[in-house]
Amino acid sequence: VLRQIAADGPKAFYRGKIAKEIVRDVTACGGYIREEDLSGYRALPGAINRTIYRRYEILAVGRRAWGGTLMEMLNIFDQFSFSKAEPSPEEIEIVARTISQAIADRLEAMRPRQAGKPALAAELLSTREFARERAEKIRMEIGKPTPSVAAPAPRPEPHDTTHLAVMDAEGNAVSLT
Repeated sequence: VLRQIAADGPKAFYRGKIAKEIVRDVTACGGYIREEDLSGYRALPGAINRTIYRRYEILAVGRRAWGGTLMEMLNIFDQFSFSKAEPSPEEIEIVARTISQAIADRLEAMRPRQAGKPALAAELLSTREFARERAEKIRMEIGKPTPSVAAPAPRPEPHDTTHLAVMDAEGNAVSLT
């Protein structure tokens, strides 16, 4: 497959015999995909989020793929010191509150803007300044009971694909969709 794509480019995947084989295999497994689905596919450009987390440069696809949320979490974690041994209850609470806050921020940023209420800009989520504010909020909450809140009404997920790509210093890459 890779040789064919290298020789013929993306069209080999989306329109060639690879596409026919994908359709045959997915259909045989009970899935629904047609050759027109592949030939009509167009990748949309996305914003790339970038941050440095403990000496590592982290890149992630933005908005729809939760890259900003990942960046917010890492940038908040960077505001804390964690032991190298067994995590303390306080460290576990920091991680739980960070994840919870980042997800809440993402959901807030995705909500339609309400009259008289400023929207939380998705681009803000991945900034270090925003992370410092959130880390300070988390510091003040440590050890306090977490108020119970009603879960927001479920919203339909967009029909997008999440993708993760990692590369090491030698140029070895792993890609997961």
